[in-house]
Amino acid sequence: MNWEERITVIDAFAAERPIDDPIPIFERASAQDSYGSEFKAEGFYKSALSNRLADVGVFRTVCAHVQLASTLRNLDRYQEAVSLLDTAQKLDPSSDQRNWVRSFQLLCNLSLDHLVPIWRGNAREN
Repeated sequence: MNWEERITVIDAFAAERPIDDPIPIFERASAQDSYGSEFKAEGFYKSALSNRLADVGVFRTVCAHVQLASTLRNLDRYQEAVSLLDTAQKLDPSSDQRNWVRSFQLLCNLSLDHLVPIWRGNAREN
């Protein structure tokens, strides 16, 4: 199945759900993002977040923040990406997600051509 077919299947799934259901909106965003349609993905991610994706749970909400930040970074909107990641960090993600968010914060800050000491406090003491 190619990407256009996958997107068609996901869109059909989304059409079966209420228009403001954040889960299929998020899935549509992810599909568009994977296909390389960042502008479409951005709109879907923002719609999912504004349609109570947080009510579904922290894990998916953090995923949406990080994936949207990735999309914004691809669109050369680094500061917006960093801001979203700061928000994701405040959502109290799991330890795996926290490392994911911090890693992506570092990548975005490198794209901004400066480093922020986001890893401070994570060094292991001997």
